[in-house]
Amino acid sequence: MSNYINALDESNGASILHCSSEAKGCSAANILNSNEKRLWLTSSGLPQEAIINISNSKSQLNLSVFGWYCWHSYKSNPCQIELYTSSESNSWTKWASFQGKPRSGYNFYQIDPILPSTNYIKILILSTHGASNTYINQVFLLETMPSPDLLNNSRDSIDQYSADIEKSVDKLSTPLRFSPDEGSRISNFPSPEFMPRQYEVKKETTEKFKDMFQIKPSNYTLPKTNEIDKLKKEVEGWGNDIGNIQGMILSLTEQIDRLQNAVENKTCGQMVKEIKQSVMSSVSKNTISPREPDYSIIAQCEEIFNRYMDRWEEQVLRKDLAKVRIGSCENTLVVQELISKLDEKLKYKDKLLKKKEMLQELKRMKFYK
Repeated sequence: MSNYINALDESNGASILHCSSEAKGCSAANILNSNEKRLWLTSSGLPQEAIINISNSKSQLNLSVFGWYCWHSYKSNPCQIELYTSSESNSWTKWASFQGKPRSGYNFYQIDPILPSTNYIKILILSTHGASNTYINQVFLLETMPSPDLLNNSRDSIDQYSADIEKSVDKLSTPLRFSPDEGSRISNFPSPEFMPRQYEVKKETTEKFKDMFQIKPSNYTLPKTNEIDKLKKEVEGWGNDIGNIQGMILSLTEQIDRLQNAVENKTCGQMVKEIKQSVMSSVSKNTISPREPDYSIIAQCEEIFNRYMDRWEEQVLRKDLAKVRIGSCENTLVVQELISKLDEKLKYKDKLLKKKEMLQELKRMKFYK
């Protein structure tokens, strides 16, 4: 499109005055740029609009062709578009309306020539082909309709480019099948015509590790002969240990049977009784009766803590509360509540002290144990 002067190109003085929304990194100013990889992407919600200032545009002769360009065929491609013109950007005149096709590439339409007094163009996107947001790569306001050959060539290049991408994706997604003996050949699969940067170094990487996929003795770590002999001796030792344990169990079983027969025949009853008494005596001597915990230490700690708390309340808290400046009714109620609680605690403390003195007096008079 370099052979056509576009009044809506930033290189010709066009600029964005306002847009309804734009995603981060995809500003509305991108539609005034000829770089087809840049785009204006809106947030969710329709309609969306962009106002373009063309008062400084170098091309204001006979602008009678409007169009836009979308790189891909998405549901967010514009469907219904309306074009408005204005000389002061405060009152608008509807100039034309368009029905976009659901495909990638250019959409050009012949319109009535834009008036020379027009300084602002508003593009209003009313609907899409199914998405809740929309996008445009570039917009155009030209004097003449581009030639069909140019549009077809552009369309063909886009289709070819998309086909190349799909072909490359198919090649990358096709699973590789190879026998174990041909594991080293995994680095020799055909390279796609279009591929990301990381595939450029695949051969160098796979060359370093291809030996790992080959079936050969050097890739196996087999145990050494002395390690196998050591393992065999250890297993044999386990068998000997099991035999010794079985012999000990058999001997113990025989002794238990002999003792049981002696008890039934009452030939060693006295001996069994003596053994039992000896065991019971030993157990009784070594039994330790539980000792009651010494609560006096806890009581002393509690008494010390309460004493210090009482001193802090009297010497610090009450004085601080007396200095508090009351700023609201709520604060007044809080302070009064704190003071009343301290008074109640002091009265309760006096009652407990009197009760304690009374109990001590009763103990002294031996009326209470």
